[in-house]
Amino acid sequence: RKFRNAEPARDREVVRFQETAVFVAEHRRVALALYGRFSLALNIKPMDYQEAAQFYPTFSNEDKVRLYSVFGGIPFYNRLISKQLSVKENIIELIASPGARLENEVSMYLNSELSKIINANEVFEQLAVGVSKFSDLLNKSHISSSPALSEALKKLMQMDMVAKEAPINDKNNKKRAGYYIQDNLARFYYRYVFRYSSQLRIMNSDLFYDTYIARDFEEQYVHKRFEDICRQFLIKKNIQGEMDIPFEDIGILYHKTHRPGTVLAPAGAHRLDRRLHVNRRRLMTEPRILPLGELTGPRQDLL
Repeated sequence: RKFRNAEPARDREVVRFQETAVFVAEHRRVALALYGRFSLALNIKPMDYQEAAQFYPTFSNEDKVRLYSVFGGIPFYNRLISKQLSVKENIIELIASPGARLENEVSMYLNSELSKIINANEVFEQLAVGVSKFSDLLNKSHISSSPALSEALKKLMQMDMVAKEAPINDKNNKKRAGYYIQDNLARFYYRYVFRYSSQLRIMNSDLFYDTYIARDFEEQYVHKRFEDICRQFLIKKNIQGEMDIPFEDIGILYHKTHRPGTVLAPAGAHRLDRRLHVNRRRLMTEPRILPLGELTGPRQDLL
């Protein structure tokens, strides 16, 4: 859609919604041409966990984490969640069955966005199954060259569909940086629905869930999303000035004896190498963390 040159009436408020992320990304580069034609531009982000969880207040804390891990912070997705159904039943009903309500929604949106970027589908498919390093993406996606992969990742990051993350203690080392899908539902879709679409079309939905989703979802997928929730919580507390020692950076920490990338989740909850590291200038702390089911008292406000 083209911007109109005509200036709106002074007593009229004009709100413009753009159709695609590509459109917005492209027009960021020509912002000077629009100078003076709008008074405010807002980049509205998805809801965080605490906001999204208000859509399903009757679920347990553990199930709220599971639901957020799938449906993320888009209000439209969250309002479709039924309190009469279990987490599994909601997932099957909305995304993991033939003709599911959000299967077409996600696939149509992603196709409209990714079709504009060469190699985007190949990148998304690998990111969804946990491939994050540039060299691994290049080898497993079968993209022809490093410049081609760099260009695809650059455009996906401009559209806020993919994020780049590097260890806070080695930010300039490109070999240790990783790329991740930002939207939870898109990540879930590519990890399970898109990847096993042939099986989805011919299998009973409950059997498909139990065979291709259930175990990996509980043992791998939700854990990483819980790390994101921890990060949101700590950043919010830091902004509100409620941390005993304010921090300036937060993220993954590279360590020779631990896998980089699995941080911010409780060490006692799932794996001993999942840790919380907060870089407070020269101070590095590792507070005691309780398993998810044992959160009580002040820590309960995380969920």
